[in-house]
Amino acid sequence: MERQSTTVTGSRKVEEQEITLYYMRENRPDWFPIFPHASGCWAKKIKGKLFTFGGWKSDPSGEQALVEFNRQREYVEKHGRKLPGDLPPVVRDLTQEEQERVWPGLTVRWLVTGYMHLADNLVDKGDMSHQHRNDMAAICREIKKQIGPDARVADLKPTHFEKLKAAWEKRKCSPVTVGNYITRTKIVFRWAVERAEDFDEDEAGCYIRTPVRFGKEFKKSSKKISKARNKHRMEHGGKFFEAAEIRLMLEVTEGKKVTLDLIDEKTGELMELQLPANPALKAMILLGINCGLGNMDIAKLRESHVDLEGGWLDFPRSKTDEQRRSRLWSETVQALRAARESRPAPYYREDSDRFFLTPTGLPVKRASEKGTPLDEVSPLFRELQDRAGLYRKLRGFNALRHSFETVGSTSGNAAAVSLAMGHAASGISRNYREFQADIWNPKLEEIAQHIHAWLWLEGE
Repeated sequence: MERQSTTVTGSRKVEEQEITLYYMRENRPDWFPIFPHASGCWAKKIKGKLFTFGGWKSDPSGEQALVEFNRQREYVEKHGRKLPGDLPPVVRDLTQEEQERVWPGLTVRWLVTGYMHLADNLVDKGDMSHQHRNDMAAICREIKKQIGPDARVADLKPTHFEKLKAAWEKRKCSPVTVGNYITRTKIVFRWAVERAEDFDEDEAGCYIRTPVRFGKEFKKSSKKISKARNKHRMEHGGKFFEAAEIRLMLEVTEGKKVTLDLIDEKTGELMELQLPANPALKAMILLGINCGLGNMDIAKLRESHVDLEGGWLDFPRSKTDEQRRSRLWSETVQALRAARESRPAPYYREDSDRFFLTPTGLPVKRASEKGTPLDEVSPLFRELQDRAGLYRKLRGFNALRHSFETVGSTSGNAAAVSLAMGHAASGISRNYREFQADIWNPKLEEIAQHIHAWLWLEGE
């Protein structure tokens, strides 16, 4: 009997909710933009996605929900998501005692929420990449998890950050990874201090005036990083391609049959490999060893950056905005022309002048709608390495850039190599060094000829 009574009571509640929903929907004005949803919330479907703006049980008239909808509407229609949680309220005209009671201080939760709100705005403006935004979001989640979301930032001590570092080391993160995490953590906390400088003393309730004390141990360990890199070189070798390996990969991308330095277990003879020609991959490899371009450079390369007639590449490095110029080999020019002829039709009109596109017409390195980085260069190059028996741990496409720097530095033109790599000049020289084509071009040509001679064994 008890079960039957419970069932009857539950069905009555459902009927009452349905009657209430029907009454609210029928009496809702035609101009009212939001509607009462069965989940108990005021809702609105925007671009095929349902968004809620508060409960209708506590707000039957929908006045508060309408205010929230109007506040969120423009941002939701533009970005497809709701605004991040609001920053803490501004505390004005309160005594110190009242401030501590009403607003005890900035917490870790508000800190990371405020920073991610800034990061989202920077992504929308194009001032921050999706990948960097995701990296910062991951570190913000880690800060909340290890330190605690309700911890007051003003109460944080070096021991809190030692705990954070210990958690990363416990997961067996490499010294380089731990160093990157430390840098990103400091960026978040220093942002709060820098942001407070833009406000008066009574308006900075959501930021911090005094820098956080990280402690002596919460820093990059140069010795550990150097030791880890040396250990990797001892076990796996450096991030460097021999000239013979690069020539082999170029022959494979041309569709030629090549003999590998691998023995077939069945026949006991050297294996042979022949793949369909891939003009785009050949051009990528040549750009890597001729100009020191990396994955992102390949994706962003446009026709305006290349003078195929004159044989020059003028391509500012996106990471540092440093000027970058390289002399193109005749082989590279021919490969770029072949890649352009075989380039798929662009999916978006603005990508029509990119040299390299996926078979579906998208950039070879980009971010998904959710901000997840997508890289088509690395797997394509990895497949070539696997088939040719050249794969080695952590030696991917970017190792061509390492090879360019390594061989180019033996030419005796270190400054010109830095210009081709897009590296900023060190020290005060950065303020005085100017780019003059008639002065730098001969040096850049020397580098190109030096690497070309090394690659093709000229003069031997």
